[in-house]
Amino acid sequence: MAAAQSVDEQDEAVETTFTRTEARIIWLTKAAWVAIGAMSVFMVLGTQVDLNWADWGPAGDFAGGILNPILTFCTFLIVVSTITVQMRELQLSREELRLSREEIKLTRAEAARSAEALEQQVKAVKRQSFEATFFQMLTLFANIVKDIEVPDGNGKTARGQQAIQACAHKLGRITDNYTRNVPERVRVATLQASYEDFWSDRRQQLGHYFRYLETFIRFVDEADKIDSQKYVDILKAHFSDYEMVLIFYNALAHDPKAYRMYIKKYGLIERVPRALLFDREDMTLMDIILSTTSVR
Repeated sequence: MAAAQSVDEQDEAVETTFTRTEARIIWLTKAAWVAIGAMSVFMVLGTQVDLNWADWGPAGDFAGGILNPILTFCTFLIVVSTITVQMRELQLSREELRLSREEIKLTRAEAARSAEALEQQVKAVKRQSFEATFFQMLTLFANIVKDIEVPDGNGKTARGQQAIQACAHKLGRITDNYTRNVPERVRVATLQASYEDFWSDRRQQLGHYFRYLETFIRFVDEADKIDSQKYVDILKAHFSDYEMVLIFYNALAHDPKAYRMYIKKYGLIERVPRALLFDREDMTLMDIILSTTSVR
């Protein structure tokens, strides 16, 4: 702002100088014409004699000898004044150009800061939107678990985590019947067969759970520019021990495409209680399978 005022002051100074120069030139021109007129009158009246045209030659030479230096000096003053004004105008133009460049730099810097602030604001809005959806989905996931109902085997109905535990026990009994006295080399195939038997009886109760869980993890995994591991860890904290057992055998024997990549990428079942697995060697089988699973 101060620089702009300085340029305006310089501009006014140049205009003032130019106005003064014009006034001087006009004054000198008038003075020259007055001098010419005075000399002419003096020459005409001073002779008091005849007006022989031959006598005008010396008079003209005399007038020219006096006026030529005066007019030459006036011309010199005009040239010097013009050069001075032009130099000041050039200096002013350079100063304006410098200030324009500085203003452009400041404008670019301000635009960059504004763009960065806008980008941060957009990121904050996206993160808030993601977190709002995430916690809504987490609440819905907890409600899905609460709404699971299965017969507990004693003529009653188990709900929520008790239903999950009852499903895990049922899967364990079916698996034990299938794998008893079966060679280890066919254990995976046997686990798959036992899980299919279990799933045919519990699909209606657990199908929604597993479909929603896959959708939930995929939503976090595909979110843009977030710490997906952080949010999956929040989800994992809601898993009960028996939920992890069901997720483990679902991925091992039933639906590998849906969960194996997520299990390897986010460690979904890294804290599954080994004591609850139907066979301790099943973890070794899972490790072998995950070693061949690609993570994107």
